[in-house]
Amino acid sequence: MPPLLAELKQAREAAGLTLAEVSKRCGIDQPALSRLENGHNKNPTLDALWRYAAAVGWRLLLNTEAIADTRPIKVKARAKSQPAGTTIAGSAFRSSNMRRSPHSS
Repeated sequence: MPPLLAELKQAREAAGLTLAEVSKRCGIDQPALSRLENGHNKNPTLDALWRYAAAVGWRLLLNTEAIADTRPIKVKARAKSQPAGTTIAGSAFRSSNMRRSPHSS
């Protein structure tokens, strides 16, 4: 269970609140609260966490901090060389492919 959820569960228990009482306070149904407390909800919304924390007498705080840049370095791809006898569109152009129109002079 993530530390935040463990803290919130401990706060609920320390306040002597049941899941039913917390459910009434925050508007989240009991089974969803149970899944949240037991770590079965892998991606809870901030709204759910905010309401749960408020219902047990806590406040959810968010902050930011700088981290090292972990993005991969982009390397420019080399242009592929074209085979001989091809155009940019990749189709071969040879004079033997041309036919004379019967109307041409």
